[in-house]
Parts: sequence; C-alpha cells; structure tokens
Amino acid sequence: MSLLTQGIAQVTAAAKAGMSERSARKYGRLGRAPSQVKVPHTWRTRPDPFEGVWLEIEALLRQDGGLQAKTIWSELNERYPGRFSVGQLRTLQRRLLAWRATSGPDREVFFPQTHLPGEQAQSDFTDMRRLEVMIAGQPFPHLLYHFVLTYSNWEAVSICPSESFESLSAGVQSALWRLGGVPLEHAPTTSRRRPMNLRRAAGGTSPNGIAN
Repeated sequence: MSLLTQGIAQVTAAAKAGMSERSARKYGRLGRAPSQVKVPHTWRTRPDPFEGVWLEIEALLRQDGGLQAKTIWSELNERYPGRFSVGQLRTLQRRLLAWRATSGPDREVFFPQTHLPGEQAQSDFTDMRRLEVMIAGQPFPHLLYHFVLTYSNWEAVSICPSESFESLSAGVQSALWRLGGVPLEHAPTTSRRRPMNLRRAAGGTSPNGIAN
C-alpha cells in the first residue's frame, strides 16, 4: 500500500511486494494490507481426539501435575487399546501445555542471584551438640561459625561456644585474617540486620582487594 501511495506503478509495486498484480489490485480496492485482511486462525481443523477422555486426563494430572504427555498417552492406550495413534501425541502435548498455563498447579517463583567477585560474604552458625562430640571422655558441646564468599565459595570455619555477637565478631575477624582481604559487605544469615559494609566499617580501606 505504501508503494502505491508513492506513485509507483501497480505492476512494479506488486513485484516488489512479492505478489501477483491481481492480488495487488484486490488489496488496492480494499485499501488494506494483507496482514490486516488475514483472519487469525482460532478454530480447530479436525475433532479433538482427547475430548471424550479429558476428564480422565485431568484426574491423572490432579494426582501428579508433573506427568508427561507420553506417560498419559501410554496410560490411555492401556485403557483404550487402538483408540489413539502415535501421531496424536503432539496434540496431547499442546493440550497439556494449555492446561498447565490455565488450570495447572502454581509454579515455584525463582529469582536468580548474581554474585560478583569480592562483593559479598555470608555466614551462619551450626549447632554441633546433637553429634555428642567427646574429647578425652568428656562431652564437648560447641557450635561452628561458617564464613563463605558467595562468588568463589571460599570458606573458613571456627569453633565458638554460643551464637552471640561476640562469636560472630570473632568468627568474621578470624576468617578475614585467613583471607587476607575484605569483601564489600558481610551478610550474616542469623542476623536480621541489614548487610554490614565491611570496607566502610574499616574506614574506607580494603587491604589486599579481593577477587574471590
């Protein structure tokens, strides 16, 4: 249509658009482009072979929403030998895809995390008392403080008597001495506080900058 409005001859415009001159005259009379005339295909061209057993399929999916189309197709062939062909498996796959999108179980929401070198460390306490560790015949109740860099998984572990701020502080200090550097922030998972900016707390300095 835009070619015709530019004064280009109809036969030339048709050739440029990749259609016959007859088709170009038709669209010219309509005053609309082919994409505007085409009606979306929303109807079925053949009967749905699974319409009569869809309630049974839904019952299987309610029991196990993770069932694959091939598994259901095999089950249907055991119930109704010879009724369904292999060529209809693709139809069943499309039906299951539509069902899961509209009626299926809720999917788990997943937010991927991107970790950068030297950006963050995390730490937590692990209670070891349930292991009933004995030293020289005496019980040794204790906890472990676990420090890890989120990008490289570099780890440091130290023994502590309790899950306290003093144990946290001592564990962080011990880990940083072994590391020889300071990440941008530290996020203890047992603390409800916001992540601590270790470099700012150290006066803005970062000795031996980390590329963890």
